[in-house]
Amino acid sequence: MDLNVWKTNEYWKTVSVVVVLVFAVLATLTYALRIYAVRISSGKFKVEDYLMGIGLLLSYGATVATILNAFHGVGVPSKELPPAEARSLNFGSWIIQKFWPTSMAFIKISIIFFLRSLFGARPIVRRCLDVLSVIIALWATAALLTNTFQCWPPSYYYNKNQTGHCMPGQKQFFMAMGSLALIEDTVILLIPMPTVWTLKVRLRQKIAVTLILSLGSLVCIFSLLRITEFRSFVLTDLSSSSALESIFTCLEMNFAAICGCLPLLRPIFRKFLPSTNGSRSYGQGSSNQPNFQSGFLSASSRNGATQFQKLSELNSATAVASKVKGSSSERNETKTSSEIELKGIEMWTSVRQDVRPASVPDSNE
Repeated sequence: MDLNVWKTNEYWKTVSVVVVLVFAVLATLTYALRIYAVRISSGKFKVEDYLMGIGLLLSYGATVATILNAFHGVGVPSKELPPAEARSLNFGSWIIQKFWPTSMAFIKISIIFFLRSLFGARPIVRRCLDVLSVIIALWATAALLTNTFQCWPPSYYYNKNQTGHCMPGQKQFFMAMGSLALIEDTVILLIPMPTVWTLKVRLRQKIAVTLILSLGSLVCIFSLLRITEFRSFVLTDLSSSSALESIFTCLEMNFAAICGCLPLLRPIFRKFLPSTNGSRSYGQGSSNQPNFQSGFLSASSRNGATQFQKLSELNSATAVASKVKGSSSERNETKTSSEIELKGIEMWTSVRQDVRPASVPDSNE
C-alpha cells in the first residue's frame, strides 16, 4: 500500500469512527433522557417509547458494521486490499443494508404514535397517520427482503468467489428505497403543521412549536445526502465508494432517534430549570390564555404525572371553565384555578367572587 492510499485509508478510518460513534452516543443519551423524563413524570412507558428503543438498538448494528469497515480498508480501492479484507468490508456493507430499513421503520412508527397522541383527535390526521404506518411497515419489509436476496445465493453479494448472480438495477433499487424513505420523512414532518397553525394561539407560539417539529428536517437532509451518494456507488468497488454512504446512513438513523426524543424532554427542563416551570400565572382575571412553554410539546403534571390530552378535550374543558366562571355562590372570597393543557398549551382560568354578608339585625330590635 503506497503512501497516498495509506493516507486515504487513515482519513476515512478516523472520520467514520469519530462521526458515527459520536452521534450514536448522542442518540443514546437523548433516549436515556427520554426514559428519565417518563420516570419523573407519569412513570408509565408507552408503545412509542418501546418502539424508539428497538429502533435505536437496531441502529447499533449499522454503527458497529460501519466502524468495522473503517478498520478493513474503507476508502481504499478494492484492488489495493487483501481479498480477506475486501470480503469483510463487502459483508459489512451488506449488513448495514439490513439494519437501516428496520431501524428507521421502528423509529418512524414511534414518532407516528407520538403524533397520533397529540393530534389524533382530528379524524383526517388520525387516518393519515394510520395509513402512513402501514406504508412504512410494508416499505421496511420490502427493503429488508430485497436487500437480503438481491443476489443468489445471498453471500454472493460480498463473496464473488463462487457461482451466483445479482439482480439487475441494484443501484437504482437502492435509490428508489432511499427516495421512498425521504418521502415518508417529509410526510411525517408536514402532517402536524396544518393542525398547529389552526390553533388559536399566539403567532410566536405557533412558530416555536413549528420549529420543534421541524427538527425532523435534519433527517430529510441526511436521507437526501445518502441518496445522492448512490449516484457514485460502484458495486464492484464498495470499499472506495461506500464510505460516505455508510456515514450518512448512520447519521440518518441517529438524527431520527434524536429528533423523535427531543420533544419529550420537557419534564426534565421543568425539574431542573425553574424558568421553564409552567406553574406561573398570567394574573388574576386572565382566562383562556394558551402558552407553548419553552417551545417543548408537553402538558403540565397532575400528581406528578405528565400526560398529553387530545384536541377534542379542549372544548369540553373550556366549557367547564366558562360554567365555573359564570356561577355565583354565597361564600367568602374564593379563588379557583384550572389548567387546561394541550401538548404544550396551558390555559389558566381564574374566578374571583366577592359576596358581602347580609346585615345582622340589632339585638335590641
